[in-house]
Amino acid sequence: VEAVTTIWNAKEGLPPVADAKTVERTAELVGGQEMELRREGAGTIVYFAAKLESADPVAGHLAGRKVLLKIFWDGEEQPSVESPLGIFFGSEKPYRSLPMGMTTEGGFSHWRMPFRKGARLVILNEGALPAKVTVRLSTVEGAPPETAGTFHAKWRRERECKALDYP
Repeated sequence: VEAVTTIWNAKEGLPPVADAKTVERTAELVGGQEMELRREGAGTIVYFAAKLESADPVAGHLAGRKVLLKIFWDGEEQPSVESPLGIFFGSEKPYRSLPMGMTTEGGFSHWRMPFRKGARLVILNEGALPAKVTVRLSTVEGAPPETAGTFHAKWRRERECKALDYP
């Protein structure tokens, strides 16, 4: 119980993975500009965090919907992850859970995201105002288990969907 309480009270959920390599990158993205991070070879993303700062008049709320996150696995043409950055973390309001959360320092995710040939993470500012984005990405090198699937997440908003029936 003590170990679980310590993890639960930690700022960003689970403790870091010991053999993970972490990169941090910050970019000031004007409208239409993107930032890209690549990981070559096989591995697993074990931690992803992003902080978004913007002059958006709604204290960044709209910026969280105008800055898009796309993740491509293993050279694919279409992204397996495509979501506004703020929405990807599950909320634009502060919360904490073991796999994900949103703090004053931005969102964090501990979801395991395996890849076999490489990963490409793109953050695109689709808004008119500049957005400063800081990304931390931790990966573990090495082939994931054969049975490991790739992580997928899509965000949609439609009044009436004609393409499919959402559950």
